[in-house]
Amino acid sequence: MDTADNHYEEKFEFPLWKIIKERAAKKDLSYVKAALEVLPEYEKGIRVQSMCRQMPSCSERISEHIVGTKGTCYTDQASGSIKGENAYKYDGPNVDPYREEHVDLIKSIQDGKPLNEAKRVAESTLTGIMGRISAYTGREVSWDWIMKASKLDLTPAKLEFGELPEAPVALPGRTQLV
Repeated sequence: MDTADNHYEEKFEFPLWKIIKERAAKKDLSYVKAALEVLPEYEKGIRVQSMCRQMPSCSERISEHIVGTKGTCYTDQASGSIKGENAYKYDGPNVDPYREEHVDLIKSIQDGKPLNEAKRVAESTLTGIMGRISAYTGREVSWDWIMKASKLDLTPAKLEFGELPEAPVALPGRTQLV
């Protein structure tokens, strides 16, 4: 076995990689989505670091922390604050954002000023999908590539009720970018 992959594996073997291989062989997917990090880059070099952990019995916090040249911003499901030049602390009611988006939509229709967030939602969703692809393949993914060159199709071969075939375990650095 003298392929480049085997040489890399032998030379850089470490305990976590052994665990991943053992679990993959047993079709134990618990490690795949345990922790992910995505660092998308937007126009003008703006970057957003997004990390998540998806493990049973662990914190399920959803939050954003934005660092700028004149301060930082932190938001989560219960609070929001800005520290720095234009300091601000949200002290309003703690509303459920997932409920509130529906309240806003219904109110906009009743007031004759419909909200149309389809483009923003579609772009946000695609950004998340790109992050997933990047995390699962270990490769960088660009907006142009995903829109013009990607051949990824996660649609089941046949649309019908019943069991779906089990997807292969994604291994960053091994799973192909398509």
